[in-house]
Amino acid sequence: MSRASTAAAIVVAFTGAACTAIVVGSIGEKSDWPERDGASSSSTTSSSGSSSSSGGEEEDNECSLLLVRKGSPLDKDNRCARCINEYCDDHVELACNREGQAKPWFQTLKNCARNPWDGYPEPDSGGSFSWGCGRYEKVEPLVEGDQQSDNARQRASEHCVHDNCLQGAEPECRLCEVSKTKGTTSERQRLRDDKCGSCFTENCNAVLVECCDLPIMDDYIAACAYTNEKANKRKCGEIGDAGLVDAGDWKPLGSRYGAEDQACAKKLGECFNTHCAAKKECQDE
Repeated sequence: MSRASTAAAIVVAFTGAACTAIVVGSIGEKSDWPERDGASSSSTTSSSGSSSSSGGEEEDNECSLLLVRKGSPLDKDNRCARCINEYCDDHVELACNREGQAKPWFQTLKNCARNPWDGYPEPDSGGSFSWGCGRYEKVEPLVEGDQQSDNARQRASEHCVHDNCLQGAEPECRLCEVSKTKGTTSERQRLRDDKCGSCFTENCNAVLVECCDLPIMDDYIAACAYTNEKANKRKCGEIGDAGLVDAGDWKPLGSRYGAEDQACAKKLGECFNTHCAAKKECQDE
């Protein structure tokens, strides 16, 4: 399934680590935001009542980013939802406005928390999707003046997600779960679950995240997610050639790859040569 053809938003699951320290100051300390009746804040439990541990369900918490109504099999816990709920909890509660009508930007927060995958749908999702956190990748300056206005509060929430959950080499809200269909079936297998392809996720995940939305991922790295097929294993191994030449000199697909693609091809090729090429499971028979 090509990423270029994916459009509808779905949600999928993946657990992971917590994220970086909260940014305060001009955005406002947590105590600066109005408390709601019955609301409380902590680093592990959101004011909307959602525990940051996985495995449970919440049937009636309309403000939860982590867990959703019982009976929905796709809205599950993931590291991005944890990050937003931990560091931007007050923004979530304010946007949800549980005593009244939710703010329009509450849906934007939910879309990000439940769709942090930039590139591929989860194998068990049964559909396609789009990355929900792009809105927070680049944010406008904080609003000056009335900090209690909806515009100011929305912009503050955007900065909170950007500063806490979209930084570093492996941001909590930009995940790359490369997968490949198994033969002629509709079943998909993750890169991390392939005996050969797992060498990428174990050693070069930051490069996967950096390059996740580029064609080279579909053209070569996705093949590494199901190397039980000889053709896929052969295609996977070809990326190693890109690591042996200067970026820009590897042109197996002609002029299709631009400078960004070539730079990623170089990094991915070097990763393969260093961590994958010697593995028996990656060698073409």
